[in-house]
Amino acid sequence: MKMSRRAHRSTCPAASSSASCAVRNFLRSAGRTISTWTNGKPRFSRLMVFPRPSSNDNLRSEDNGGKAAMPMEESKKWRKGERKASFYADDVKRAKDEKAKLDQYPKAVKPEEMPWEDSPHGRLKHMAREEINPRIKDIDMYQQELPPGGRSGRHRHMAEELMFILEGRGYSLHWDVDFDLDDQGYQWHPAAEPKRFDWEAGDLVFIPINTVHQHFNSDPEKPARFISASNRIYKTLGFGDVEDLEEAPPFDKKTGF
Repeated sequence: MKMSRRAHRSTCPAASSSASCAVRNFLRSAGRTISTWTNGKPRFSRLMVFPRPSSNDNLRSEDNGGKAAMPMEESKKWRKGERKASFYADDVKRAKDEKAKLDQYPKAVKPEEMPWEDSPHGRLKHMAREEINPRIKDIDMYQQELPPGGRSGRHRHMAEELMFILEGRGYSLHWDVDFDLDDQGYQWHPAAEPKRFDWEAGDLVFIPINTVHQHFNSDPEKPARFISASNRIYKTLGFGDVEDLEEAPPFDKKTGF
């Protein structure tokens, strides 16, 4: 099976692991959607209803005098099974425990507590991650400094990203990404030519989801520094993939860049 980008926007693959797609495909196959009305006006909420029994023999029960029965005799089968769980109780306990722990987490992280990383994308100073401060739930954030005339690595990740330019000037290149979906999964196809976005101190730069990007310092004499923040929820949903396409120059201890 192969699916184009346009088709994928409006449909969910039958084998998709996405929770929203799984629910949507189930409701499409098992139910029907009807509109509800209030005071003669349609409401935008929708109600999912299982199909009415048809006249097929397999939907009629001899034990019920030939009257229409629920599909698959569901009313007689749903009580089967002995497996036990405590999922709801666990959620209640977890919520209480998390609230009790909240006051133990620091409300601010000092610069000396922010770890450095010499990564393929460049030298990063992590400001917000689950490993640093569990109080921050929704974003990952780091600072990055580009040496005079230098550049970052080039990579792609699913989550959208915001860059706030603290000092210096430069530009970013963005490559839009198309895709094919086949039996091997998603196949990403970056555009041949990037779009250029110039920036300077005080600017806010938005990087859309799944966009290949790379940053450059235009100043041959001064460094450029920015804060980068990305949405952590994509990791929770199973879309935390990061693809490195070009590494940044290694960190030079002599120059400090």
